[in-house]
Amino acid sequence: MRAEDEAAESAAVEPVVETDQAAAGAPDDVATDDLATDEAKAADVAEPSTASADDTVSLDKGDRKSRPVAKGASLKKPGRADESVAGTKGRPAAKAAAAPGARSGFLTWRKVAAVATVAVVFAVLAVVLAFKPGAKTESNDAFLDAAATSELKAQAGERMCTVLGVDPVKFDDWAARAKAALTGEYINEFNEYLQANRDLATQTGQGAECKVDLIGISNMDDTRANVIGTFVLSNTQQGVAVLGTPNLARVDVGLQKVDGQWLISRISDF
Repeated sequence: MRAEDEAAESAAVEPVVETDQAAAGAPDDVATDDLATDEAKAADVAEPSTASADDTVSLDKGDRKSRPVAKGASLKKPGRADESVAGTKGRPAAKAAAAPGARSGFLTWRKVAAVATVAVVFAVLAVVLAFKPGAKTESNDAFLDAAATSELKAQAGERMCTVLGVDPVKFDDWAARAKAALTGEYINEFNEYLQANRDLATQTGQGAECKVDLIGISNMDDTRANVIGTFVLSNTQQGVAVLGTPNLARVDVGLQKVDGQWLISRISDF
């Protein structure tokens, strides 16, 4: 009887031991399951990041693919900007190098033109003097004596305007002043046309006001001179100026010094 009770107690104790052992082994299994669950979650978490990384890479590639289109739209070739900059920098240097030559060439041609102009002027004066009887070219004080030259130009202009400035209102006074500005044979020529000029001035009442425009001396010595001048003649009516276009008189004048005064000995068109 006692043996049966001990057997029953031992049987009752063994399940408890097994249960305890099972309970002791359960934590290992639970830990293993928890570890597997954590790894699965980590894998799940890693997959979205990978996917996002893939998405990021795909977006980046899309951007890179769009860049060539922008470059094509600019229509600029590589190296063109460098070439344009280099060309722009090179141009001023070329111009600067060409500037001294151009300036010297300009000055050279200007000198040539000036010399040619002077040569033409002297050629014209030589031709004029060659056909004027009594003209002298051996000496020319006009290029040597500035004071005498200025005096000659002033007296020549005054004498010419006295003759050309006809006054129809005071015709006799004008005729007396004009005759006093003449000398030699030219006085006789003036007297020859004096009556015709008087009649014209009386009938029409027309006269002229004279102003000196330009006077140049072609030759001058102690007693004779040749002057080329341009004079502006404005029309008058009964001594009053009339609106209108003035006339230019270009004349070649011969002068002779008499008692220290230059008087007109000849007038001819020029």
